[in-house]
Amino acid sequence: MTGSDEGRRAGKAASVRLRVAIDYRAVRHNAGQHRWITILLTLALLGALVACGSGSDSLSSQATTQTTSAPTTTQSTPTPTTVQPTTSPDLSLAGEWLSTTNGSRYDFAETGADSYSGYVVDGGCASAPRDISDTVQGQGSYSGTENTFGSANPCVVAGSATNTIKISSDRNTAAWDSAGCSDCGPQNWVRTTIECSAAGNNSHPDYCVPAQWNTADASGLTPGAEPLNVIISAQSTVPLYQILKGMIGWAEVSAGTLPSGCLSSEEADVSGTGDVGQLESWRLEGCTGAINNLALNGGENHARLWSQPTTGSPNGAWFISASYETLCVERNGIMVPVKNNKAYFLTHPTLAWHCIDGSQGSIGSDGYDRGAKDFVAGIEAAASTNNWRVTVRVDPRPSGIGEGHAGTGVPFSGTVYVVTVDTATTAP
Repeated sequence: MTGSDEGRRAGKAASVRLRVAIDYRAVRHNAGQHRWITILLTLALLGALVACGSGSDSLSSQATTQTTSAPTTTQSTPTPTTVQPTTSPDLSLAGEWLSTTNGSRYDFAETGADSYSGYVVDGGCASAPRDISDTVQGQGSYSGTENTFGSANPCVVAGSATNTIKISSDRNTAAWDSAGCSDCGPQNWVRTTIECSAAGNNSHPDYCVPAQWNTADASGLTPGAEPLNVIISAQSTVPLYQILKGMIGWAEVSAGTLPSGCLSSEEADVSGTGDVGQLESWRLEGCTGAINNLALNGGENHARLWSQPTTGSPNGAWFISASYETLCVERNGIMVPVKNNKAYFLTHPTLAWHCIDGSQGSIGSDGYDRGAKDFVAGIEAAASTNNWRVTVRVDPRPSGIGEGHAGTGVPFSGTVYVVTVDTATTAP
């Protein structure tokens, strides 16, 4: 589309494979995914047992987690915005679009009453906001220009090309055409951004009601689905990476198994496009949180995050499933905590698992609701430290039963925290 840059196209395609993995089916919480944990714990526990004597349950001190007071919430529970098409006669270009022609992803934002700017997502140094500029021509038609880049230095603008865009009446597909560059030409696009009706006087909603409020069902020793129990609002102006950076003790980890990751993939459908694996994986104390004192004592909080792009929002909404879990092991057909069964665990490391607090094999209780509450409290603490404004409300969502062995799934409430994090405009 813009210059001769095969490297850029490869980067775009890799991003699309990550962000639009509709056919990706992950196996969740299986024994293979936890084998790395068992190997590390086998070594750690073996050393501890040698030091402390066999049969001792004092492998580590008491759990280091601290009781966190419930987040400050407003008591009103407005009905969340439902997914509805907007009624603009010009068929808004804002949001993300996927090219089914070459796999590139485009992001557009409204920059004026009749103007939009866009760029190729993850297109390398030659791609930046306002790389593409288009103006409304009426009835879903747009025309404009885009930057082109030289072959000698693909990071330097070398000229411009022209383009036209026509959004179909279904609002979710579009035809692009361009001229004046080496890889210009026609493309077919599909919209990946959800359009919702605005909430109140806001230009965009906090979130759109997801296609499903729970993750996809999992099989294995602890079958069931998990709740989406926290939403970072699309109204937030603090980007997700800054929120994570401000949350004490939390770290991003990779989905998968060691050495490539330490949190198994799960799937959810928050955009109505089908189940996809989480885009972000966070653990309290990072990968060590799964194998240290936290996991042994039922204090290991972890979260999976799914993105929901929404029209008019630069960051979109983030749907999160947070919960506390305990390192456990299957013994004679039941799940038991590793903390109280160290000797058995040492001889059966491949049966290691993670059990949601409150289910069979766990230490602690109320893993889902407690995990969500403390996750939000971590955001509030980060906001206080960084002089952000944070508001929290509780919206309704279906209650249910989550994962657990042999019918011991953990109940979760019929509420979801909706958190808005804004950059403060005045000094503290």
